[in-house]
Amino acid sequence: MIFALTELGAELYPLLRDGFDYLKRAGDLLYRPDRRHALAVSVPPSFAAKWLAPRIARFSAAHPEIEVWMSADMRLADVGGGRVDVAVRYGRGDYPGVRSERLLAADVTPVCAPSLITGENPLRRPADLARHVLIHLRPSELEEPRPDWAAWLKARDLTIIDAQAGPRFDQTALAIEAAAHGQGVALAPYAFVAEDLASGRLVAPFADGTLTTELAYHVLTKRTGASAPARAFAAWLKQEVQSAAEASVDDL
Repeated sequence: MIFALTELGAELYPLLRDGFDYLKRAGDLLYRPDRRHALAVSVPPSFAAKWLAPRIARFSAAHPEIEVWMSADMRLADVGGGRVDVAVRYGRGDYPGVRSERLLAADVTPVCAPSLITGENPLRRPADLARHVLIHLRPSELEEPRPDWAAWLKARDLTIIDAQAGPRFDQTALAIEAAAHGQGVALAPYAFVAEDLASGRLVAPFADGTLTTELAYHVLTKRTGASAPARAFAAWLKQEVQSAAEASVDDL
């Protein structure tokens, strides 16, 4: 079926087309902070919840002239296109068209609620996981595969334990919360659970429980011409990681 514009439609079309163009331009302006000192930051949801949100007030205190607009997203951010000034993404760091710097290791360790250590089936050694629920992360098409229970158990020659049974979450933060509420044992990046471990809300039951990975969180900025606020935020992120690492060493 072929549709043709009426005479009135033909007259209105250029006006409507221009109107929609103006609406699109207005939407782009609304999406992006204005150029005063606003900063559009895009980070994965669990990174936002477990690492960045508890720290962001320190950046605001150090840079009161910069207003951070934060969004939680796992899709590759449009850093080069200007919609996002700074992004953090999990992967190998080979992102085209942007400057990528390794920020945070993604090595994981088992964590659970303290009650599992002293409960009916005490969790004292890796083999004891056979009597506990394993909490999993559901694979995402938007990110590189994360270290999982199958890899962790294989590294310790515990393949007799079912590495697939147990609930699955699509966000690390949700898996951590389930573990904190005694629902099982989760694998989590140490950086995401450091505060919960320090407070006693979570425990790491095994001294040698870390599973290393070459994947990491990377900070992304424009390859050239990054704004001063973007450079300041990227530098602050790296400083926060360094400060946390130094504090961890001091606690040993």
